[in-house]
Formats: sequence, C-alpha cells, structure tokens
Amino acid sequence: MEQSYRSTISIYKNILEQFNPALENLVYLGNNYLRTFHALSKAAEVYFKAIQKIGEQALQSSTSQMLGQILIQMSDTHRHMNSDLEVVAQTFHKDLLQHIEKNTKLDMQFIKENVRRLQSEMQAFVSESQRAAALEEKRRYRFLAEKHQLLSSTFLQVYSRACGIIQSKVPKWKEQLEASRNPSSRHSPSLLSASPVPVRPPDSQPPRHGSLPASQRSRSSSFGERAGGGSNVFRVQTIVPHSAGTNRTLLGFNLGDIITVLIPEAQNGWLYGKLEGSSMSGWFPEAFVKPLEGVRDPEELPTSTLPQSWILAFSSSFSSWDLSFPLLFRSFPLRSSHSVDGLDCPRVPSKRCPTHRKSAVQEQPPELFPRGTNPFATVKLRPTVTNDRSAPIIQ
Repeated sequence: MEQSYRSTISIYKNILEQFNPALENLVYLGNNYLRTFHALSKAAEVYFKAIQKIGEQALQSSTSQMLGQILIQMSDTHRHMNSDLEVVAQTFHKDLLQHIEKNTKLDMQFIKENVRRLQSEMQAFVSESQRAAALEEKRRYRFLAEKHQLLSSTFLQVYSRACGIIQSKVPKWKEQLEASRNPSSRHSPSLLSASPVPVRPPDSQPPRHGSLPASQRSRSSSFGERAGGGSNVFRVQTIVPHSAGTNRTLLGFNLGDIITVLIPEAQNGWLYGKLEGSSMSGWFPEAFVKPLEGVRDPEELPTSTLPQSWILAFSSSFSSWDLSFPLLFRSFPLRSSHSVDGLDCPRVPSKRCPTHRKSAVQEQPPELFPRGTNPFATVKLRPTVTNDRSAPIIQ
C-alpha cells in the first residue's frame, strides 16, 4: 500500500514538474513563431507589391509587355498564398496555443488539489488505523486484567472468611489450652466418662484418592454438577447488566434477572443459559452472575460411607462455615480429573447419564466465538481522553 501511494504521488509530481512546464515552453515558442510569421507575412506583402508595380511599368513598354504580365501574375500568386498562410497561423494560435495555455493552468490547479486530497485521505486512514489498533490492544490487556481481578476478589473473600473463622476459634482454643495446664483436669471424671472413640471396622475405611474407581470419580463444574452426570438444571441471578449488542450468540439481561444454566461447564469464563420469562438464550459472562440462594433436593445429596460419629464430629468442627462458601470456588472450575468432594464422599453413578448426554448433543449451543471472528470483541472499554496533544483523542 505504501509503495502504491508513493507511485501515485510520483506520477503527479512528474506531471507538475516536467510535463506542464514543457507545455508552457511550447506555448512560449509558438507565440514567438506567430510573431515572426506575422512579420514575415507583412514583409512578403510589401515585397510582392513592389514586384507588381515593376510589372505594371513593364506593361507600358512596347518590348516587355509579356514580361510585365508574368511579373504581375507571380506577384498575385504569392500574395494569395500568403493570405492562405494567415489562415493557418490563426488556426495555430486559436486552436492550439490558446487551448494548451488554458488547459495547462487548469491542470496544475487540479493536480495540486488532487495531491492535497490524497495526502489528507492517507493521513486520515493512518490515524484511524492507529486508533483501531490501540483499541484492540487495550481490549486484550483489559481482558487479562479483569480475569485476574476476579481471581483476586475470590482470594480476598476466601481469606476474609477464613480470618473470621480463625478469630472465632482462637479464643476457644486458648481457653482449652489454659484449662489443660491444670493437673487436676488430667484425671477428671468427666474426661474418663467421655464416650470412647469408635474403632473403624476394616471395611469402613474411606477410599483414598488413588483407590477410587473410575465410576466414582467426578469432574468439578462451574456450578456444582453432580458426580454422576445427572441432568440438574441450575439457576443463577445476575449481579450486573449485560448487553448482547449485535452478537446473536450472546445473551443480554438486566440487573436481578434469573437465568437457567443449560450447560454448566464454563468455556473460557462463559456459560450458556436461558433467560427466565422469555425465549432468549445464549452465552453470558460467568462473573456477571451468582448462584441463586436455595437448597438442593434431599435426593441429590450424596450418601457418605463414613461412620455417623465421624460425620457429626466433622460437621461440629466446621459449623460456623456458611453453606454459600463453596460457591466462591465455582467461578473457577477445577480442571483435574477428580473433585475434592470425591475424596471423602464417593457417590453412586447415576443411571440417567446416557439421557443427559443425549439431550446435551441435541441441544448443542451455538459457538461462542465462530472461527475467524475477534475473541476480544466483547471486552468493554471505558471512555478515556488523552492529554497528549500529539496523539489522537480516544473516546
């Protein structure tokens, strides 16, 4: 493109600096030629008039009358030819020299305006291309920063909740440690009468991570997909509005809307669902929604193989944890082949797995970013104004 632009400017430059000056020189030489021709025509007219007078004098002579007639005829012929040349000179002046001079002036003005227009269009194109490239670069950096800000927010919530739990436990632990220093409390009857720790039978040991069968291992999904691959339908609530724009594969919604998640597996931070109360469905950012408050059905709870006393002891130790705490981790699905819950609570494989796979194949959502499109087109940018006067204003 730059080579074509330079070639175009070079052609216009040659016309202005070489061809048009050559035409102006031709006009100058043609005017000199006309002036010389007019002077020659006048001199010829005077010359042939003198010859005619000499011929008239020869007619009066008795011996040279024939020669006088010849001289008069020659003079008339040359004068007639000289008048014809005057017509040629007028045509040369009006139809050639005047048109060349006029068109040369107009052409110089046209070429200069054309060059200025091409230069301004080239400058505008370069500026627009630079602005578009800067916006694309900003979209990508903003995408990376937003994803890490979301991760940092999740870490902050986890650490804040853990800090509150530890602060509530530390005073109690300190009191128990202080009480254990009293010698009389070592052989307290209350301690001796406490219920003994149940002994686990050999067949009741919980399965280890490496000894789980393949049917009991589950993958962690974005919103708690059951280990057996059941066809649960999860509902979420929007926390910020989202606009789909011109992309038909995206789902737009307002603050507080309810969405049914059809595909719980997140794809690069995007979920696929249907907006309740309407027929619209599509992809939406996972960070723009939160799980809807509610408790699952009792039949969906996994059955534990641990002894009842272990379950009571575990639940009493972490009774202060809120049920919504695990939902903080669901915004970032685990990519390992085993879930954390599967280590202590093996679940029975569901018999509805083939039906779920069949329905998933039938209801395949549209592709989030079709091949050849910009994957960062949905990243929203805030309007900014630069203070650098040498750069274009970005809004």
